[in-house]
Amino acid sequence: MLRFPSTTALSTVNIPVSDGARALNIEAWRYADEHLTDGRLEDHRLPFRLSSHTEKTVRIYVAELLAAGVWLPLQPKGYLLPDYLDYNPTREQVLAYRAEQAEKGRVGAAVRWGLPLPGLRAVGQGGSVPPHDGWQRP
Repeated sequence: MLRFPSTTALSTVNIPVSDGARALNIEAWRYADEHLTDGRLEDHRLPFRLSSHTEKTVRIYVAELLAAGVWLPLQPKGYLLPDYLDYNPTREQVLAYRAEQAEKGRVGAAVRWGLPLPGLRAVGQGGSVPPHDGWQRP
């Protein structure tokens, strides 16, 4: 889930930039969240360009965001959303969470359908406790 700062870089009151630059900034945050970039944007990959604007207009918006300090330049060519990781998890955290949830889903499906799961054994196969009551590593 993408989170935005409420009073810093995205505040519509505090940034002296055009509405188009604000829209590009919000779209950049969305892109960073969707593609797990940790707030880093590559210059040659600005796929989040506003559909109704030309390349030249987008470059003007980027210049506004850089001048206002909302984006920072990265070398060789790219940009950084400086507050991004203050509000959102890192790529590694997201991938670890997804792996954990996938494992829980596999275990849950195995429990639900009574299927064996490699590396796990059912607890209570003796009859007093149903197999779906829990799983533990051997």
